[in-house]
Amino acid sequence: MPRKASPITVKSCSVDGCDGNSHWRAGGARGWCKMHYARNSRNGTTDITRRGYIKGCAVCTVCGAGGRLNGGLCAAHYHRLCRYGDPLKGGRPRPSKGSVLAYVYNHMHDGCSYPWPFTTCGAGYGQMKVDGTRILVNRFVCEAVNGPPPSPEHEAAHNCGNPSCFFAGCLRWATTKQNNGDKLLHGTHNRGERHSMVKLTEDNVRYIRRSSGAIRGKVLAEKFGVTPSHISSIREGRSWSWLEQEEGDIAC
Repeated sequence: MPRKASPITVKSCSVDGCDGNSHWRAGGARGWCKMHYARNSRNGTTDITRRGYIKGCAVCTVCGAGGRLNGGLCAAHYHRLCRYGDPLKGGRPRPSKGSVLAYVYNHMHDGCSYPWPFTTCGAGYGQMKVDGTRILVNRFVCEAVNGPPPSPEHEAAHNCGNPSCFFAGCLRWATTKQNNGDKLLHGTHNRGERHSMVKLTEDNVRYIRRSSGAIRGKVLAEKFGVTPSHISSIREGRSWSWLEQEEGDIAC
């Protein structure tokens, strides 16, 4: 006759309130039931569940943010923990509600060199949220000091050429043409070789001008990796017209 298996011994899990069996034949170990032993092995504590919530806590233990948690931490603090070894280290601190707007009003008259410590866009202009809408700080200050723009096309131009500046004395309303003229004056423009997508150099453009009538535009387009219409625009003065003529260039 087959041997009859002996019943599994019942040993209570050491976690308060748990009725699980901590016997090894029931999958338990080290005084914990199978579930709490797995939690401790995975998370280092028996209080963190598979979803990342600490028992009795549905918010981040650092900042109080809700949503999906990892080890009792929101995504931002969990990533800081993984990257720096401490959820409070690294990164830029998140400002409290209303503190950014108060910062603007407190420092908009403090001079051009006062730094903007919060979010900026890719071009370096300060940004903030007002009534849930993200706006540019320089435009907000310009409107607060100089009134609404004369037209929707007017831009908040800097007299100093520093895009992160929000000093009221440096800001004025200007048309796009006027603002671009400021960029040339300040050296912050991105035309010509300074453009990130440029394919031609100034020497290439001068060569294209000098070869007008001698080399077909299609041949030059294949050589420089541009379109024939772009070659025509250069020769007719509709593109790169700001580049000064040199001796030997064909006048456009």
